[in-house]
Amino acid sequence: MESVTLWQGAVYRHRDGTVAGPLACPDCGSAPGVPRRLRRRTVEHPDADRPTYLVLRVGQYACPQAQCPRRYFTPPLVEAAPYAHTSRRLQASVTAVYRQGRAPLRAVAAEFQRQWHTRTGKSSVLRWHQASLAPDYPRPARLPFSGVLCLDEVYDRVAGQRRPIFTCVDPLAGITLRIPVERADAEHLAAALRQVQALGAEPRVIVSDLWAAYPEALAAVWPRAQRQLCWFHVQQWVTRQLARLLKHYGQTLPDADRKELNRLRFVLLASPEKQRRLGSRAQAALARAWELIAGSIVAEAIQLRNDLRAVLNTSTTRAEAREQFDQLRQSWPARFQPWSWRPGTPLPVPQAPEPAEGTTGLREYLEAIMAFFVRHFEMMITYLGQPGVPRTNNHAERENRRYRAAARPRYGWATTRGQRAMLIALQGFDSS
Repeated sequence: MESVTLWQGAVYRHRDGTVAGPLACPDCGSAPGVPRRLRRRTVEHPDADRPTYLVLRVGQYACPQAQCPRRYFTPPLVEAAPYAHTSRRLQASVTAVYRQGRAPLRAVAAEFQRQWHTRTGKSSVLRWHQASLAPDYPRPARLPFSGVLCLDEVYDRVAGQRRPIFTCVDPLAGITLRIPVERADAEHLAAALRQVQALGAEPRVIVSDLWAAYPEALAAVWPRAQRQLCWFHVQQWVTRQLARLLKHYGQTLPDADRKELNRLRFVLLASPEKQRRLGSRAQAALARAWELIAGSIVAEAIQLRNDLRAVLNTSTTRAEAREQFDQLRQSWPARFQPWSWRPGTPLPVPQAPEPAEGTTGLREYLEAIMAFFVRHFEMMITYLGQPGVPRTNNHAERENRRYRAAARPRYGWATTRGQRAMLIALQGFDSS
């Protein structure tokens, strides 16, 4: 039965405490008799109207075993933890708000002080959050991984130092692992991947970006796994090559044409799919940009980018992709031949005529794009022969954006323990 008392603007709710678990001596487990006396515990409780306290009545019991070292004991309560000055409901509510990742400690504490009339401080928020990690997020022995992993990395600040975090996402099983490391290199990446392997991951396909540390690390942990290069990062790399080529080509033009080409470069570098959606004004700007690069190596490079996109966007099988790519390679300009190179053989030295005045070195950008696709084309079409494999690592990229949204209002972490606590809450289990 509950009674309510209002005193000096605060509400006191008097009720009998609910014993958590069986009533027994914590040392010997013997069931006691009637309580020796009643004790009262007053704990802070959230309420939207005014400051509120729970006044819990709980019995103090004597252990019936004479040889037990514990003479008297007070059983734990459902409403409040032992020695706590706040109710479990208040602690759980504060922890749930903080774990959403949208506000830092100080903002969560201020919200409960203002809206729920509590005296919650930011240190209490962090303490309650960390204390509940073990029971709320247990450490699993194994996880139900599928055969696909998407990898990416994100950077954060811990104790004022820039620290990388490797993100592993299983898009089919819906599992996300974030593993902080000391340094971003192949050795530390391999150590992080071994932690994922210990949890049961044996992927048949790994989707990643173009970071140079991946081949060595993946070969050390999963040497039989196939690799799928992220199509978005491949196109991003190609676009950067084209942007550099445009910049150097513009230096060979008169000042007026160079400034105009620089202004129109964004519509020129846009993907063919996006160019088809441009309005009439942007279409006119695109036509003018093509006039400025007509007959140049820049036009050939952009057309090459469009042809390569078409190969991967229209192919439905690996055999079809290889056939289209071989046909495309036969159509490449004769001055960039021979391109009959195959993996495992030395790259040929292209025989080219003397470059036009002011264009020395520009053809190297085009050759770099060609060589990149010849070397890595098989890793770009892995998804065509593997059901369920995405051709981008967007699943890991989206998880990194979620982590950035949680880390941004905190301006980094003071300790590795605080960062670890938020990582566990975001992924839903302890993988450390």
